[in-house]
Amino acid sequence: MAAGPSSTAGEKLTAIFTSLAHQIAENTNLCAGMKLTLERTINNGAAFAHWVDAISDIIETAITTGEIHDTPTTHRLAWNLCTGTIGAAHASAIMREDIDLATRIEDAVTAQLRNALTPA
Repeated sequence: MAAGPSSTAGEKLTAIFTSLAHQIAENTNLCAGMKLTLERTINNGAAFAHWVDAISDIIETAITTGEIHDTPTTHRLAWNLCTGTIGAAHASAIMREDIDLATRIEDAVTAQLRNALTPA
């Protein structure tokens, strides 16, 4: 993980998903793996659930410490970030625009985090 232990949750999540976005864009095997993450015949969703749980740990800690607002939406933030990343990996091949996959994922993460970090 690119962020250090003293980083905020927003910085950690941004670093995680930005790094992942660049790796997906550069590695066709990883991109294919992301597209297969929800394929029930492969692992019955265990990889996706593990990923969401790992991200949820960061978010729940941030909620507990007051860094992120305690709302129903923020409790769903991990799922939204992970599904947004998978959705971007799937849709990027369809949308033939001059916006790369990494930028699309970074935009989605930024929007989700802005909502979670903005005072209610």
